[in-house]
Amino acid sequence: MLDQIIENIIQKIRKEVVQPGMGDIPLTYIFTRNIPDSIKHFFDQEVELWIREESEKFSASERFDYDVPEVQMLLDKIFDTLKQTATFNLNQFNLLLER
Repeated sequence: MLDQIIENIIQKIRKEVVQPGMGDIPLTYIFTRNIPDSIKHFFDQEVELWIREESEKFSASERFDYDVPEVQMLLDKIFDTLKQTATFNLNQFNLLLER
């Protein structure tokens, strides 16, 4: 019974978000859809994880000082822009939605 309820919710969200012919689903598009805020937050947190992973690549480098305030400010700007352009391919979206 609970499994069926969960599946129905997933199908409603999928129907609201995924349009015919869509291959990629931008995070900004997900925010505009009529779906629960908790689902929007879930996808937002996934992108935050991606950004954290990218950020760690910079901080692991010993070649440059990424802690310089000017550099940190530019990196923050880059990561903000990356978040605004983040997309999920259809398979990613479906896998995350069922998680």
